[in-house]
Amino acid sequence: MSTGHRSLADQLRSWPDDRLARLLLARPDLASPAPQDTGQLASRAATTASLGRALDQLNRLELTVLDAVVVLQPTVPTQVTGVVNAAATAASAALTRLLDLALVWESGDGLRALSGIAGAMVGAGAGDDRAGATGLRPRSTEPLPTAELERRIAGLSSEARAMLEHVTDQGGQGTASGVRLTVTPDQAANPVEELV
Repeated sequence: MSTGHRSLADQLRSWPDDRLARLLLARPDLASPAPQDTGQLASRAATTASLGRALDQLNRLELTVLDAVVVLQPTVPTQVTGVVNAAATAASAALTRLLDLALVWESGDGLRALSGIAGAMVGAGAGDDRAGATGLRPRSTEPLPTAELERRIAGLSSEARAMLEHVTDQGGQGTASGVRLTVTPDQAANPVEELV
């Protein structure tokens, strides 16, 4: 990690042209219209709409690493990779991608998530103070017994069961927007919330 920067704009000012070009290719909404300087680029990168587009590009590990940065900030790479349940090399690669996307920046006191990240990750309907800083719940320490998993799956509505089977058939990951992340099954307003 470098010695740190006063702001994301300051950090972007220090980037070589090829790294700035990669950022603009990865987040094309930042390039149109062409920003006048790194201050304008940094401001644009922190808008709600731009953050939403950038977060949509991230995989589960990258979101988990970003969540860790939000919770731990200011932090250092070894602390982030140490708390994420993934191989250190994979978590480090995810952190590098977050830095390259300007979602995380290197401040003088450590890594920080871009302003607005925590709010963008919470999603609609969050606010359960048990959920943590970003609204993501902690991973279970012990897996549920098979019988309990089977009982919970059997209790799903036919719509939620069909959705679960589809997600499983498509590799085990799915995305949805406009759903509450912190609901119990009896509070679910739709099949997606029921699965969450």
